[in-house]
Amino acid sequence: KDYSKSEPPFMLDHSSDTLSKVGYVKEVWFSDVKEKLMLMARVFNTGSDTHDEVINRLTFKPPTITDGSVGFKNSYESTENSDGEIELTDGKIREFSTTPFPAGYESGGLITQR
Repeated sequence: KDYSKSEPPFMLDHSSDTLSKVGYVKEVWFSDVKEKLMLMARVFNTGSDTHDEVINRLTFKPPTITDGSVGFKNSYESTENSDGEIELTDGKIREFSTTPFPAGYESGGLITQR
């Protein structure tokens, strides 16, 4: 997908709080070598403690933020594989969060609905 005009938000968490937005997603691609979705994000360099901390964690060697959670809302397509598992086949990212686990765990885990 081309994210050059939409630039989905890069969030600290899944909240819609304005202060949770620390930047935006610039590029998204799937790495066949690493077998995972990859993205490039930009973090606002506002000088605030929160933004400085995110920048420091992303640029530390090795980085302390190494994964996150991608939100698609309802803009995705999926299929069921031969093992009965749901697989994402297409989608447009709504937001990316530094939360290192998907939303939905407050009720004991994710529930797949079709």
